[in-house]
Amino acid sequence: MLSEAEIVIGPKGAIEGEVRAKHIVVNGELKGRIVCEQMDIMSVGCVRGELLSRHMTIENGGRFLGRSHEVGADAQINILEVQLVEIEEVVPEVIAAQTSLQK
Repeated sequence: MLSEAEIVIGPKGAIEGEVRAKHIVVNGELKGRIVCEQMDIMSVGCVRGELLSRHMTIENGGRFLGRSHEVGADAQINILEVQLVEIEEVVPEVIAAQTSLQK
């Protein structure tokens, strides 16, 4: 699913797959690979998967299960062109730090 604006998933809604949008609000379920500027997981929302985002908020009761990669404030996200297979190249120092902590 692709939107250059906002995607809102209602309490009974569910999306599975790759999702790209400027702003995503989750009241239902979202599962997959996600690229956005802003992700808001509401109190009944659940997100599972891999996220590349500048900002993410999770209300009390909301759930995020997966991996998230924060994009720095100076970076520009073109949600239409980001290749999620490149995430490991974007943040290798974070992945290296996580790996060393797990050992």
